[in-house]
Amino acid sequence: MLFLCILIGTSCVSASDVDTMPLNEPTHINHTLTDETPLPGNFDDLNNDIQNLQPGDTYDFDKDYYFDGNGKHIIIDENVIIIDKDNITINGNGHIIDAGEYFYAIFKVTGNNVKLLNLTIINSKPIGINIPDNSPMDDSKYRKTYHDVLSPISWNGDYGIISDCTFINNEAINGGAVSWSGNNGIINNCIFINNTARGIGGAIYIGGADNTISHSFFINSFSQLSHEAIYIDRNKKNLNLTECVFEEGGKYIIDGSVTNIDVNYLRYDFSSYLIDKKFNLAHVMYSAIMNSGLNYLDNDIVYYIIYDNETCTFSLSMIRYFEEYGITYRKDYNFKNITELNEIFNLMREGNFRNDLTLMLNKTVSSTADYNALIKSHILEISFAFEERSCPDFEGYLPLENLLYVLNVIFTSNVSIRCTDPWQISFSQFNMIIINGHQSTIYGTYDESDEYHWLVVDPSYSIVVSNLNIEGYNTAVYNMGGSCTFNNVIFKNNRMDYIITRDWGGAIINLGSMTCNNCSFISNYAKHGGAIFNQGALVLNNCTFSNNKAYGKGNDVCVGDGGKVQFKGINLTGDCGPVYFSNGFSMTDISLITAWCIGSTILLSILAGAASGGMLMAASLGLAIGAIHGILAAKLVSDNVFNVNFDTTIFSAVIIGGSIMAGIAAEIFGFAFLSEANCCDFWLLRHIDGPDYIFVDDASSLSSGSASVLSNSVTLLSDSASVISAMLP
Repeated sequence: MLFLCILIGTSCVSASDVDTMPLNEPTHINHTLTDETPLPGNFDDLNNDIQNLQPGDTYDFDKDYYFDGNGKHIIIDENVIIIDKDNITINGNGHIIDAGEYFYAIFKVTGNNVKLLNLTIINSKPIGINIPDNSPMDDSKYRKTYHDVLSPISWNGDYGIISDCTFINNEAINGGAVSWSGNNGIINNCIFINNTARGIGGAIYIGGADNTISHSFFINSFSQLSHEAIYIDRNKKNLNLTECVFEEGGKYIIDGSVTNIDVNYLRYDFSSYLIDKKFNLAHVMYSAIMNSGLNYLDNDIVYYIIYDNETCTFSLSMIRYFEEYGITYRKDYNFKNITELNEIFNLMREGNFRNDLTLMLNKTVSSTADYNALIKSHILEISFAFEERSCPDFEGYLPLENLLYVLNVIFTSNVSIRCTDPWQISFSQFNMIIINGHQSTIYGTYDESDEYHWLVVDPSYSIVVSNLNIEGYNTAVYNMGGSCTFNNVIFKNNRMDYIITRDWGGAIINLGSMTCNNCSFISNYAKHGGAIFNQGALVLNNCTFSNNKAYGKGNDVCVGDGGKVQFKGINLTGDCGPVYFSNGFSMTDISLITAWCIGSTILLSILAGAASGGMLMAASLGLAIGAIHGILAAKLVSDNVFNVNFDTTIFSAVIIGGSIMAGIAAEIFGFAFLSEANCCDFWLLRHIDGPDYIFVDDASSLSSGSASVLSNSVTLLSDSASVISAMLP
C-alpha cells in the first residue's frame, strides 16, 4: 500500500541532516519493498495489458511500476498510456506508478465511464491524464508532475468523477493538479497539497459547467499568477463548492465572473498551538510524512511520525522543552484506521482524530536528600498557566482530549540511598513515574511491622524503572492494580516474614500488570513467593532467580488463583522453572479484569545527535526516539475471580488493556540501544477543558533541567501505539 511504502521508514537522523521542509520544495519518495511485494513491473507490459482490455473489463494491479531512466520511454500520443475503451475499470489496489522524474506521460483516457481506482502515480514530469465522459477516478495519487501544457489530470468529458485522490507536488500551466473541461462532473474527497499552476488554478482549473467540488482538502496549492487554489472560467456557471478545507492565507477561488457558485461549509484554519507557538497542523503533518525522522519547527520544537502497521494507527508527535520549568511538553495527534495517505487529511478535515497532551516534569537525583525530598513532595502542584507567556486557546477546533502527567526521574550518578518511606504514586499527582537509576541502590530496613515498602502502585497508575538496585524492604513493590515495568533492576534481601496474614512476596506483590526485563532476584524471603507473589499479569524476560526462599510455597514465584505468567516467551499454565502455581488461597474475593497484552515488542531507540541550538536541546547530548517495529497484536481479556489474603482490605482493581507499551531503555551517552519489552498498558487519562497551558510549582529543592544525560520515557496512549521521546536539557 502507498501509505506503508511512504511511512514505515520513520528513522531518526542527525539534527544537522533534517530541517523543516519548505512545502514548495520537490520531494522524492523512496520505496520500501518487502519480501511480500512483487518486483516492479515493466511499463511496456502495463501498456500492452491496458490496450488489450475490452469494454466492461477490470484491470487489477498486482505490482508497482517504477521507471529509473535506464529503460525505454513509452512514446504513444504525447507520451501517455491511452485508455480509449468505454466502461473500463483500472484498480490499482494501492500500487504505485513512479516515473522517477524521467517518464513523460502515464495515462490519457478517451473512453467513457472509465474508473481509475486506488492507484498511485509519482514523479511524472510533464504529463497529464485526459479523462472524458462518465469516468469515476478513485483513490489515485499523483506526485511531482510537470508539463508545459497539460495538467496532471486533464478532464474533457461530462459526468466524470474524481474521488478519494491525492495530488501532491504537481505543476502545470493551468490547473496544477486538475484541468477540468467537462460538465456535470464531481471532484470528491480529494487531497491537494503543494500544487502549482504557472498561470491560473493552483490546484484545479474548471472550464466546464454544473460541476461539484466537495469534501476536499487544499493546502499550499496556489497559482503563481493570482495565488488562488481554484479558478473557474468566466464563461461557465453553476459550481457547487461544499465541505472543503482551505489553507489560511491566499485566495481560495477566483470565479472569472462566473455565475451561481454555491459555497457551503468551508474551513480555512488548521492552526494549533504548543503553548504560545502557533503552527499549521496540515503543514507540519505533510512535512513529517515527507521527511520521516526528526524535524524541527522554529528550532525549539521537534516533531516526527509513528505508524503502527498492525493497528493502522498513525500519530504525529510534537515535543517542546521548557528549560526554565524542567518540563517536556508533548502533543500527539492520533489517527485510526489509516491505510492510505489521503485518509489522514480526510480525517483532519473532518476533525476525526485524537489530540492528546503529555506533560513530563524532569527531575534529577544526585543524593539521598534529593531523593527523599522528591518522594516526600507529594504536592507537586500543576496549574494551567505560563504566566509570562501569551497562551491562546485551540480556537475551538482542536479540543484537548486527554492529559497524561509524567514524572521523569534521573539519577546522575551511582549513589546509595536509605529510604523507609513508601513512594505511593497516586499521592504524587502523576499518572506515570519513570526512573533511570544509573545503577544506584535504594535500601530500607525491614522490621517486624512489615510496613517498609519501597513503592506502592495504585490501580490506573504506571511506573517504569531501569538500572536500579532495591534492597531491604518488606515487599519492595506492592502493585495494587497498576502497570509496572522493570528493566535491569536487582531485587535483593527483601523479606516479608512477621505477620502471617500478609506473608506474601518478599520482593514483589503483583495484582496488576508487570513486566520484568533482565532483572535479578537474589536472597528474597517470604512465606509464599519468596521473590514474587502474583495474582495479576506477569511477564518475565531473561530474569534470574537465586537463593530466594519461601517457607510455604514457591521459593521464587508463587502464582495465586487466576494469576497469569509468561516466562521465556511462553504463557504458562502450570509449574515451570522458578514459577509455582498454587490454588485455593482465598480470604477475600475480588474481581480483577486484566488485559493480557503479552507478546514481544521490539523498541528501537536511536539517538539523533546533539542539536545545533535552541531551547529544546540546548544542553542535551542527543535525543532518543523509540520506534515500535512489532506491536502487541493479540489481547486476551479475562474476567476471573482472584483471591487475595494479604490483609482484610478488599481491593478492586480495573485494568483496561490497550495496545502496546511498557518501557523504553535508551542509552544515555549517545549510543543506539535495542531492547525488548512487553506490557499491559493502562487507560486512565485525565480530561481537561479550557486553555492549553501548563505550569509546575515544585515544593522540593531539586534542580530541574540540569542533567546532561538522556532518560528513558514512555507515553501510554489509549488504543494507539506511541513512544515518548527521551530528552533532558
